[in-house]
Amino acid sequence: MEYTAYFPSNGIILSYKPLRKAEALLVYKDIVIATGDNKTIKAISEKLNAKKIFLKGTILPGFVDAHMHIDSLGIKLLTLDLEETKSVQELIETIKNKKPVLGKWIIARGFDHNKFIDKKEVTRKDLDKITSDQPVFIIHRSGHMAVLNTVAMRKVLHEIPELKHELLDIDKGQVFEDNVWTIYRYITENLDYKDYVKAINAAQNHLIEHGITSIGLAGCSLKLLRILKKMNNEKLLKIRIYAYVLVEDNIDYSYIIREALNTYRKKSMLKVNGIKILLDGALGTHTAYLSKPYKDKETQGTLLFTPDKLREIITTANKYGLQVAIHAIGDGALDVILKIYMDLGKDVSNLRHRIEHASVVRDDQLEVIDKIKPVIVVQPRFLLSDTWIIKRIGYERIKWIYRFRSLYSKTIIGFSTDSPVEPVDPWETLYAVVTRGIDKNYEPGVLTSEEKMDLLSALDAYTKGSGYSLHEDRIGCLLPGCYADMVLVDIDPTRITNYKKLLEIRTKTIRIGKQAYLE
Repeated sequence: MEYTAYFPSNGIILSYKPLRKAEALLVYKDIVIATGDNKTIKAISEKLNAKKIFLKGTILPGFVDAHMHIDSLGIKLLTLDLEETKSVQELIETIKNKKPVLGKWIIARGFDHNKFIDKKEVTRKDLDKITSDQPVFIIHRSGHMAVLNTVAMRKVLHEIPELKHELLDIDKGQVFEDNVWTIYRYITENLDYKDYVKAINAAQNHLIEHGITSIGLAGCSLKLLRILKKMNNEKLLKIRIYAYVLVEDNIDYSYIIREALNTYRKKSMLKVNGIKILLDGALGTHTAYLSKPYKDKETQGTLLFTPDKLREIITTANKYGLQVAIHAIGDGALDVILKIYMDLGKDVSNLRHRIEHASVVRDDQLEVIDKIKPVIVVQPRFLLSDTWIIKRIGYERIKWIYRFRSLYSKTIIGFSTDSPVEPVDPWETLYAVVTRGIDKNYEPGVLTSEEKMDLLSALDAYTKGSGYSLHEDRIGCLLPGCYADMVLVDIDPTRITNYKKLLEIRTKTIRIGKQAYLE
């Protein structure tokens, strides 16, 4: 039966800005074709012999996480979680006596030494207390730093010649930026297809459970792309994935263009949109590139590409019509991007070129953003996680952090979690953006209270805005012509006035395109 009608007890939200609602809707194959009151949709359904689904609750458009890492999320779900560890000793005890997670490696991630009681860094010698026989690799919560034990450090130095020595601290066993993911890829390259399918399925199920129906894969390796293509051909993909191929040395633009064309020709759950560029690092590790030095360390951070090289990459991608997504957390990195984007002119908005994060934005940069209209993909929950932010950049720059409301007023923004950096639950993200922690007297939020967003705008950014950022206008909405990507909630979020109630909402994905989960 190709026609299905949905009749939720508390109605349907079709879009948030403008706010449009209906009592029922009708789906043909994977597309919404009609919305309206119960009587009208029932009458149409009877003529079409449509299947009728009656549900308790409110139907919403599926959430769109515009920037995440599905393979890393899946591996994280299958590996050790260190996010709750509060000291080096607790971290050691958590990992001790665990079996290898991936092949011969013990892998864990999510620790943040900034949140340890004593702020003590994790070193190689700490990890040697876990095992001296097996390689151990633990990734910082930010993803921009990792620590190895001695056997792992010897192994990677011997077997990965492309490691950048300036991003290594052999004595401490610490690696930074590109080296983190070079090692990560070295480990995962040895995973077989079944291991990847297991990890990606774990991630997909986790996302579906939380109402995420589409994602932007921000930094897709060529191996991961091949795996996702195979999974897509075998009809194993359950969510919509829009991939951005990570820029590395000797990037093959012709391959990316071919894949982009091929995936857009097909009615596929996988689309290749363009390229992802890592321009700087993270604030937590002092590697985000600022226009002036950090408050607590004599460094401005790190630029991973020279401005000339970045211009060359962006100009080439732009020439071929590929969408560009550039990681820029610091305002210094943002300066470099905006200068290049200014020279591209209308192509920036026409091709929907993106800036990822934009965690530190000055007033003069907001003016440029207003002129050229790049899409900005932000991670609202970073604000609540970065409890050390004032120490990093000082009170004089705190007004520039996580300017969600200002950015929303200047251009189109999308929301994301950068998962597995932050939890995928959209209600946690929305709570962060509408409260900024002010209800708990969180100082960074109190000092930037003017950047709170209203709930409807935030919901719009998490659906239509994120869809726009993925160059897809048929997701994040349930108007006729949109994909039938729907979630069911027990509380209508548009009726909430006490934002703590957002964290109580229970979400269940009921349909993604043709795939139904409650029928």
